[in-house]
Amino acid sequence: MNEPSSTSASPFDFPEGHEPRRGRLLTSGIVLGLIGCLLGFLSALYLFIMPTILGGTSAMAVPETEGMGDYLKSSMLLAGLFIGIAAAAFLITGAGGIFLKRWSRPFAFFLSGTWLYLGLFYLVYMLAFAGQIKVEMQNQMNEAVAAAPGGAAAAPPAVGADSFFGIFIVFTVTLIFIFGLALPAFILWLNWHRDVRVTLEFCDTKERWTDRCPIPVLNLVLGAIFCALSLLPAIVQAIFPFFGQFVLGPPAQIAYLAVAVVLCAIAFGLYHRKFWAWLALVLLFAVGAVSGIMTSFQADYRQIYENMGMPEEMIDQSIRSVEIMWKTPQAIVISALFALPVIGY
Repeated sequence: MNEPSSTSASPFDFPEGHEPRRGRLLTSGIVLGLIGCLLGFLSALYLFIMPTILGGTSAMAVPETEGMGDYLKSSMLLAGLFIGIAAAAFLITGAGGIFLKRWSRPFAFFLSGTWLYLGLFYLVYMLAFAGQIKVEMQNQMNEAVAAAPGGAAAAPPAVGADSFFGIFIVFTVTLIFIFGLALPAFILWLNWHRDVRVTLEFCDTKERWTDRCPIPVLNLVLGAIFCALSLLPAIVQAIFPFFGQFVLGPPAQIAYLAVAVVLCAIAFGLYHRKFWAWLALVLLFAVGAVSGIMTSFQADYRQIYENMGMPEEMIDQSIRSVEIMWKTPQAIVISALFALPVIGY
């Protein structure tokens, strides 16, 4: 009996020395799809469910939440839109892996690589500022005890606070390691093998737009497009950081739209491998980094929080958190160390 030839379904035979890797692609697609579903649920929670609950609570005129309703709703809208964009990216990439589309592999590289890099940054940041976070948590616990009925104005630290903080740090670091490092590294590994590429080319013989650009350059193209899309939700709050201060209102919205258009133009140029696009991306990233550092140190955050509608009782606590996490030499060093590899790439 003659074995059926693969040429009936494909213009070339599966190369010798290679093995089909459909299992890897299916696993990668399912994991990415599940993550997309989870992000989609979170997006719906922020966009529809929680605002409805807050609206009902506000209608009942509960004093604790009445002043926070507008601030929380605007914050949830911004978060929901951003998470929704990420959910769509994961769902589309997951579907491409399940149905063996050759464009899915570059998308999986971009999502998992970016995810892994951000997870590593967050882990280093958490460990570097563990001491400051501990002090802030203790201060908040003491303030809560003092504000409680019968609480003393100078309440002593809560019993077992050190043990609680230790558990909190271990739990947080474990979550970051599993979901911020191990999971994206697993997806990256599933798609890394050369036979994965051969399998996709065998199952999807039609040339795609992702084939006309090297994967390292394509990662920059996708990064520029994703950054442009992620800027659009920020138009809702209309707060644009600019070299030590915040631009508010319509000028901020115009600035965000302008940056998004520039990023799309850069993505187009990078896809066609134009030198000006690479140079523009490097300059834009460098200028954005300098602007962000200057704004972190010099901006008036109280004005911003008031403009966002944040209740007065939350402003002081938020400003303390900003001073701990961003207005320190440690924050600048860590941010610079993680920015350099991006510029180098």
